[in-house]
Amino acid sequence: MGKDLTTIYNHFGQENQLKKLVEEANELLNHTDRDNYIEELADVEVVLRQLINALNDNQASKFFDIVDKKINRTLERIESGYYKQEAIND
Repeated sequence: MGKDLTTIYNHFGQENQLKKLVEEANELLNHTDRDNYIEELADVEVVLRQLINALNDNQASKFFDIVDKKINRTLERIESGYYKQEAIND
Protein backbone atom coordinates (compact mmCIF):
# COMPACT_ATOMS: atom_id res chain seq x y z
CA MET A 1 0.00 0.00 0.00
CA GLY A 2 2.87 2.39 0.76
CA LYS A 3 4.10 2.37 -2.84
CA ASP A 4 0.60 3.13 -4.12
CA LEU A 5 0.20 5.98 -1.63
CA THR A 6 3.54 7.40 -2.75
CA THR A 7 2.52 7.20 -6.41
CA ILE A 8 -0.71 9.09 -5.73
CA TYR A 9 1.01 11.67 -3.51
CA ASN A 10 3.80 12.27 -6.03
CA HIS A 11 1.30 12.68 -8.85
CA PHE A 12 -0.76 15.37 -7.10
CA GLY A 13 1.85 16.92 -4.77
CA GLN A 14 1.71 18.02 -1.16
CA GLU A 15 -0.22 21.25 -1.64
CA ASN A 16 -2.99 19.58 -3.63
CA GLN A 17 -3.24 16.69 -1.17
CA LEU A 18 -3.50 19.07 1.78
CA LYS A 19 -6.39 20.78 -0.01
CA LYS A 20 -7.88 17.35 -0.75
CA LEU A 21 -7.66 16.44 2.94
CA VAL A 22 -9.65 19.55 3.84
CA GLU A 23 -12.22 18.72 1.16
CA GLU A 24 -12.58 15.13 2.36
CA ALA A 25 -12.79 16.20 6.01
CA ASN A 26 -15.60 18.60 5.12
CA GLU A 27 -17.44 15.83 3.33
CA LEU A 28 -17.01 13.65 6.41
CA LEU A 29 -18.50 16.38 8.59
CA ASN A 30 -21.50 16.65 6.29
CA HIS A 31 -22.25 12.93 5.86
CA THR A 32 -25.92 12.02 5.83
CA ASP A 33 -26.01 8.31 6.62
CA ARG A 34 -23.87 5.53 8.08
CA ASP A 35 -22.69 4.17 4.72
CA ASN A 36 -21.74 7.65 3.58
CA TYR A 37 -19.90 8.22 6.88
CA ILE A 38 -17.77 5.12 6.35
CA GLU A 39 -17.01 6.10 2.75
CA GLU A 40 -16.00 9.64 3.75
CA LEU A 41 -13.94 8.37 6.68
CA ALA A 42 -12.06 6.10 4.26
CA ASP A 43 -11.41 9.05 1.93
CA VAL A 44 -9.90 11.05 4.81
CA GLU A 45 -7.77 8.08 5.84
CA VAL A 46 -6.38 7.53 2.34
CA VAL A 47 -5.28 11.15 1.93
CA LEU A 48 -3.92 11.35 5.48
CA ARG A 49 -1.90 8.17 4.92
CA GLN A 50 -0.41 9.73 1.79
CA LEU A 51 0.76 12.74 3.77
CA ILE A 52 2.18 10.63 6.60
CA ASN A 53 3.83 8.25 4.14
CA ALA A 54 5.61 11.20 2.50
CA LEU A 55 7.38 12.15 5.73
CA ASN A 56 11.07 11.35 5.98
CA ASP A 57 12.21 9.06 8.80
CA ASN A 58 12.95 11.90 11.24
CA GLN A 59 9.65 13.63 10.51
CA ALA A 60 7.73 10.35 10.82
CA SER A 61 9.38 9.59 14.15
CA LYS A 62 8.52 13.06 15.44
CA PHE A 63 4.96 12.71 14.11
CA PHE A 64 4.35 9.41 15.88
CA ASP A 65 5.92 10.74 19.11
CA ILE A 66 3.51 13.69 18.99
CA VAL A 67 0.57 11.37 18.31
CA ASP A 68 1.50 9.27 21.36
CA LYS A 69 1.83 12.39 23.52
CA LYS A 70 -1.57 13.69 22.39
CA ILE A 71 -3.23 10.35 23.12
CA ASN A 72 -1.64 10.22 26.57
CA ARG A 73 -2.59 13.83 27.28
CA THR A 74 -6.21 13.15 26.37
CA LEU A 75 -6.30 10.06 28.60
CA GLU A 76 -4.83 12.09 31.47
CA ARG A 77 -7.43 14.80 30.93
CA ILE A 78 -10.24 12.24 30.93
CA GLU A 79 -8.95 10.75 34.19
CA SER A 80 -8.57 14.17 35.81
CA GLY A 81 -12.09 15.29 34.88
CA TYR A 82 -10.78 18.05 32.63
CA TYR A 83 -13.46 17.47 30.01
CA LYS A 84 -16.27 17.36 32.56
CA GLN A 85 -15.29 20.84 33.66
CA GLU A 86 -15.10 21.94 30.02
CA ALA A 87 -18.65 20.64 29.38
CA ILE A 88 -19.96 22.62 32.38
CA ASN A 89 -18.48 25.82 30.94
CA ASP A 90 -20.06 25.32 27.49
